[in-house]
Amino acid sequence: MLFDQLQVYVNVHGRARGPNTSTTRGQAHPVYFHKSGLMRNVQMGAIVRQAVPEAIHQDPSQQEALIHSARSVLCSLQRETDPITYAGQVELFDMGRGYRIALFTLRPGHRLPFESYVGFMAFKNGSPLAYGGAWIFPGRSKVGINVFPAYRGGESAWFFAQLLRLYSQRYEVERFEVENYQLGHDNPDGLRSGAYWFYYRCGFRPADEPTARMAEKEFQAMKERKGYKVPMRIMRRLVAEGMEYVVGVSSAPVIDTMQLTLAIQHHIVHSHGADRNKAIRRALRRLAVSIPIKDLARWKKEERSALEDWALLVDAAGGTKSWSPASRKAFIPLVKAKAAGTETEHALLLRAHTDLLEAAHRLVNAYQENVS
Repeated sequence: MLFDQLQVYVNVHGRARGPNTSTTRGQAHPVYFHKSGLMRNVQMGAIVRQAVPEAIHQDPSQQEALIHSARSVLCSLQRETDPITYAGQVELFDMGRGYRIALFTLRPGHRLPFESYVGFMAFKNGSPLAYGGAWIFPGRSKVGINVFPAYRGGESAWFFAQLLRLYSQRYEVERFEVENYQLGHDNPDGLRSGAYWFYYRCGFRPADEPTARMAEKEFQAMKERKGYKVPMRIMRRLVAEGMEYVVGVSSAPVIDTMQLTLAIQHHIVHSHGADRNKAIRRALRRLAVSIPIKDLARWKKEERSALEDWALLVDAAGGTKSWSPASRKAFIPLVKAKAAGTETEHALLLRAHTDLLEAAHRLVNAYQENVS
């Protein structure tokens, strides 16, 4: 109707062969028309705090169709993300203005041991808009986003605010981090695309104080001097550091999960002669003294795998002697939730388990002191 009123007519000739971003569609829904223009002025904080709607009900066939569409889009771009390739379940949310975001949960056998890697693909009026994911862990969660070229510069900032809104409220994320590679460090495409200043305008800032002052100085120069371009030598210094966006004050310690993994590996090498199976057996024996594991033969394979990962962490951190009775009781449900249909409950239970998070924090600190 809108094109009819404008009397603009377009003829498209050709035939699509194979998957592509032009013909692949998300779930059908009413088209949103921009009667009042694009949403360019974004108040990130206000948007992120708005309540998120309930997930749209989808039967198994609709979920499978959405997973297939997302895989087709990435295939056409010669890209791949694990949460879409190995998707177990998908949740769909209507964020308004024609935007829908699908969250993809990895099958239990493909999940990361400690973080919850939840991927996404976004659609605008059914057309693919962006993809990426978040690596969710209390204290600070990493996030990555790739907006397709046709949609860059339009409502990208508004969409990104909706994405943070969804992840923040769905998983109680209070601090997001963008790694330096996303910004352009050792990534020429990211450097040329201006990703750094996109994140900066969305409220992300370097955690390192000297880098934050440098970024603020250059950003002011761009605002005050028309046509000013930040020298490449300065840009390379800026993108060497990651950036973060603070949603709210968090009591959870900030833990680098890569350092956590290295700390556990260090424990296995130096305490068990690099024999991981031996380390697991010892960790489970010690854990069973204070926490009722019961008969492991009754555990699902994925549940036992999660138990082994967390038991290694607890053992390397010194055990559960200092834990409260409530923390000991909450440990087994947290572990089993890692193998549930989605990782939502696991992320929330981990966020609330202060003794486990403090143990992980102590382990990382001890490891860093040991290797420094």
